[in-house]
Amino acid sequence: MIRGLLVFAGALALAAPLVHAQVVTVCVFQAQKGHKMHNDSDAQGVVDALSTLKLPNGDAIRAIPVDGISTRDEEAEALKRGCGFVAEVWRNDVPASTPLVAAAGANPSSQNPDLFPGSATEAGTVMEYALRKTNSNKTIAHGEANKSDPWSEVADTIAKKIARAK
Repeated sequence: MIRGLLVFAGALALAAPLVHAQVVTVCVFQAQKGHKMHNDSDAQGVVDALSTLKLPNGDAIRAIPVDGISTRDEEAEALKRGCGFVAEVWRNDVPASTPLVAAAGANPSSQNPDLFPGSATEAGTVMEYALRKTNSNKTIAHGEANKSDPWSEVADTIAKKIARAK
């Protein structure tokens, strides 16, 4: 009898982290500012990258791509989908007068291929993002990613900020 209880207690101890781990849901909106990417490709890229990550406490991240929603309707849509966090992604042009672009243009040998991948059309475009809790207007993370694969960079930052905000 006691042996059975000890086995049962051991099994519970092993299962405790699994029971404690939760899922954090993030709605990723393809924002309608800057350049709207067709077929929500940036939102889907961030969702795919977020879905592979876990928070340091073991919580899984469930990311949902959302496209075609106006900024004023994002809150209602996030609540309807059960999202605890709202992330927005959009593309924006970086003008040639930006110090980073001007410096790279002045010295072509120092041009970083990560910052200016592909054709001249892509050279001045960055993916920007913002993260906030649902039911809050306070942005807890924002920035830009300008590498050829910006989605994983943005997803890493979002996951770190969610871990701190929980």
